[in-house]
Amino acid sequence: MATNRETNSKQVLAVVGILLLLIAVFFGLVVAAGSQGLFSVTATPTATATLAPLTATAKVLIVTATGQPTVGPTLAPTATTAATTAAPTVQPTTAAPTVATTPTTQAVIVQVGSKAQLGQFLVDAQGMTLYTFANDPEGNTTCVDDCEVEWPPLTVAAGTQLTAGPGVPGQLTTITRPNGALQVTYNGHPLYHYSGDHQPGDTLGHRMMNLWFVAVL
Repeated sequence: MATNRETNSKQVLAVVGILLLLIAVFFGLVVAAGSQGLFSVTATPTATATLAPLTATAKVLIVTATGQPTVGPTLAPTATTAATTAAPTVQPTTAAPTVATTPTTQAVIVQVGSKAQLGQFLVDAQGMTLYTFANDPEGNTTCVDDCEVEWPPLTVAAGTQLTAGPGVPGQLTTITRPNGALQVTYNGHPLYHYSGDHQPGDTLGHRMMNLWFVAVL
């Protein structure tokens, strides 16, 4: 029995050794064939087919990664600029307040006239004789209604600058008459014309009723 087992073991070992030898020879032939280019036709397409998709994929990834940051910064300033241009800030305009002013005019109101029998007295800018009324208190008038028709007061417009001609020493002011007109006064005495005087130098109203007199200096 022992002899048979040993014989069988030797036979198995012999078969295994032959198989190993055949395998070694086969791999040797494969290596030799590869070095001589026998498998180049099969290997080259495989390598190319495998690398091409990888290369294309890598390019897509690179383009994608590069394109996204480039588009972002380029579009953002453009959008900001458009928004700034489209919505300009308009400052409200405040209209300047209108101030009512009274126009001021300057003209000679009274000047000096004279006659040999009367001496110097006041006349208006046109040379017409001016009178005072004895019944007027200083700074006021009592000549109204029919009286002022016969004795028209010397009046000026509001804002007129009262100006006396050369040689007039007294002070010119105005008072407000009952009808609202501004009457000129000389040293506080209201001044009037006489309706009977028709040209410069006439003094027909002097001593009328012993109440009316030429306005002396």
